[in-house]
Amino acid sequence: MASTEQASNAALITGGSRGIGYELAKLCAQDGYDLVLVARQQERLQKVANQLESEWEITTLPISKDLSHPESTQEIFDEVERKDTQIDLLVNNAAARPTPDRFDETDLESTSDLLQINVTTLTSLTRLFVAPMVERGAGQILNVSSVAGEIPDPTFGVYAATKGYVSTLSQVLARQLEPVGITVTVLVPGWTETDMAQQVFQALEIDPDTRETMSPEEVAQAGYNGLQSGQTRVIPGQQYREALQNALSTRASNINPGRQ
Repeated sequence: MASTEQASNAALITGGSRGIGYELAKLCAQDGYDLVLVARQQERLQKVANQLESEWEITTLPISKDLSHPESTQEIFDEVERKDTQIDLLVNNAAARPTPDRFDETDLESTSDLLQINVTTLTSLTRLFVAPMVERGAGQILNVSSVAGEIPDPTFGVYAATKGYVSTLSQVLARQLEPVGITVTVLVPGWTETDMAQQVFQALEIDPDTRETMSPEEVAQAGYNGLQSGQTRVIPGQQYREALQNALSTRASNINPGRQ
């Protein structure tokens, strides 16, 4: 994929064939990044890779993996190493969709997959690819979280908890890695017009017109701009920024340091 002289920057994007991940892939391609695109559906992944190569004259490495499998992260890292590709930007975008069930009624296999993809896979990929960044003293990481992780919704208990983890880990890593030249940005979108959101709306019998949504293009652009300007936390949409501010204010007012 890349030459031995590492002439081009390369970005690895999980969930890069749809929604926010696809829009982030386009933005990276426009800026000249070669791409490593990871997604489960091979046919669609290859189609997106071919499209981006044709439009932006970059090279791509499509890797079809099911990220619910624990071994997938090492396999991705090994494939990138075999291709002698230097990852300058890691985008952890892939996520398992929320399961709108009461906790005691949730399917344990689905819950395990959700935890694997949203927490373990993200952590493992970050650990694998951050080590070479630290050696070089340069690199960028963009993790896609959710407003659900900041304002826990009882409808999506485990999902909300996993996204809270993503937000917290990202902000911790931003402080840890900044001294060695690596920036970490967490993107915190609200409802976004994606296939995943549509599936959730259908499962809960929600009319999408009753929710304030943003397009994947808007969310991706906000996240990419924040990444490139070195922001630690990006919350697209004024309505969501206000909602989070109100939630934080309410949470702070409920803390009474005089009682245990």
